[in-house]
Amino acid sequence: MIGAFKITNQEAVASGIRRIEAVTGTKVALHACEQEQQEYEYAKLLDCSPKQIAEKIQKINAENTSIQQQLGMVQ
Repeated sequence: MIGAFKITNQEAVASGIRRIEAVTGTKVALHACEQEQQEYEYAKLLDCSPKQIAEKIQKINAENTSIQQQLGMVQ
C-alpha cells in the first residue's frame, strides 16, 4: 500500500517520459500547511482573500496591459 502522497513537481526528461516528484506520509500534511501559508502571504500582499488570488492577478495584469498600451509600449 502506498498511502497518502502529493505530487510536488513534474517535468519532461525525454520524449514521452516525465519525472514526477512527490511527498508521502506525514510530509503530505506539512506540505499542505506550507502551501496554505504561502497562499495567505500572497493574499495579504494582494489585499484579498486566498480564494480571490487568481482573480486579483488577472485584474492587475489587465490594468498593466492597459497602462502599457496608453504609454505606447504594446501594440
